[in-house]
Amino acid sequence: MHTQPHHRARHDQPALRSQARAIRRDSQEAAQRTFAVALIGGLAVIALVFATLLAATPARSHDGAGTHPPSGHLDHRPLPTCDAARVLRLVVDDAANTRAIPYQHPVDVVRVDHIHQTRHIGSLGAGLRERRWCQGRAHLADGHTRNVYYLIEGTAGFAGIRYGVESCMAGRDLWNVHGSDCSALRIW
Repeated sequence: MHTQPHHRARHDQPALRSQARAIRRDSQEAAQRTFAVALIGGLAVIALVFATLLAATPARSHDGAGTHPPSGHLDHRPLPTCDAARVLRLVVDDAANTRAIPYQHPVDVVRVDHIHQTRHIGSLGAGLRERRWCQGRAHLADGHTRNVYYLIEGTAGFAGIRYGVESCMAGRDLWNVHGSDCSALRIW
């Protein structure tokens, strides 16, 4: 009788190993599901906090100068005017970035003057962006002047959160990205 239980225990070992493997597999799958649910929940909380912070941000200008009253675009911040310092900095930086384009000589903008708005379209409702077309005269470091045309567009910045600026300097758009002689940005 003593040998029978020992023989029986040896016979049950493969079944016990199989059960142990199944239990281990089930617990690993449960842990993976729990981790996935926790990760999704955590991401949802982060998104909610981010959205709340964006909604709670008071309406103010980007640089504190040259702004209009809020116009109702997505971030509820006023679209800057053509002569706003941050806008002009973006226009000048865009002109300086043409250095990376082959067959294009470097250009350094010293200042921009004769700045004026050529057209403005306010936000007319959901999905329509506020747009402001502008023109100025850029004085280059080599003594030349060129017309510069630019568009300030609400909710066209990174991830649609801030305004965006698209610019073109006359005679510098070799591939006509903005049309012949910047025609896409020269709205009269």
